[in-house]
Amino acid sequence: MKKLFLAALSLLAVNAMNAQTTEVEKSKTEYTKTRGEGIEARVQRDVDALDKQLTFTPEQKQKAHDIILTKMNKQVEVRSKYTNREDATTADQRKADLNAIKEEYKTSMKGILTPSQIEKFNTINNQIK
Repeated sequence: MKKLFLAALSLLAVNAMNAQTTEVEKSKTEYTKTRGEGIEARVQRDVDALDKQLTFTPEQKQKAHDIILTKMNKQVEVRSKYTNREDATTADQRKADLNAIKEEYKTSMKGILTPSQIEKFNTINNQIK
């Protein structure tokens, strides 16, 4: 009887631990989404998409990766800076900060592209607007 009771008790403990582990994993996933982890995958996806349209050299691809990574890290910083502040002045400042990052990104990208790639890059950006 004791063995049966201990087996049932250990089974319940294992289930409780699994449920807790699942909640921790969900929490880590949410943290990843909101705290900038996982940016590398998004950076690589953006680089690959631009490479497909602009046909980067290996050097350009690495520089584009660095530029996009910097842009995304700065965006995460700005978004976290203005989290939980919703007045109009804050919203305007946040938008201005994000636009400054976008302009810096465009300038940096144009610095590594050839003239024909710049034309395509401008077309891509105009389509996004």
